[in-house]
Amino acid sequence: MLGGTAALDLLLGLATLQAPARCLWPAKIELFGFYMLVITLRLPEYRLHPGGRPTKNLPMLAVPAVVYVFEPARTRSP
Repeated sequence: MLGGTAALDLLLGLATLQAPARCLWPAKIELFGFYMLVITLRLPEYRLHPGGRPTKNLPMLAVPAVVYVFEPARTRSP
């Protein structure tokens, strides 16, 4: 499972570099949410730890959310 999510994260990153699209940002947000959920459920000792994964990922979760909100939707020109 870890290998699959790491590969998905890599593919999303490469896709963002090649052709940044508005549809990639929600996928990145969902992947971050999935990471945080799994770590919170499977490793509860890291839940509120200051250096733990879930709290450390919150600022990183804000970046794709802000880009998604402020990036203009591209329209196809005729």
